[in-house]
Amino acid sequence: MPPHFGGWEFVTLNTTYRDVTNLVLQYRTKKEAVEAYVPGEFEVTNPLMTGCFVMNRGVEWMAGGNYNMVVV
Repeated sequence: MPPHFGGWEFVTLNTTYRDVTNLVLQYRTKKEAVEAYVPGEFEVTNPLMTGCFVMNRGVEWMAGGNYNMVVV
């Protein structure tokens, strides 16, 4: 953070992830099926859908905790 905004002293953290599983699924679909979910300012040029699930276990900076993410 720039010094004129205040900020704080930099402290290094252990960012180890003990166990990570990542699953990805991609498929091609019809352009019309995707356009219903895309704002009008954008154009669908390649109707490729990607879904991703990430399972994180033993995350050191979270006191050894876990978290999951789902992205489409």
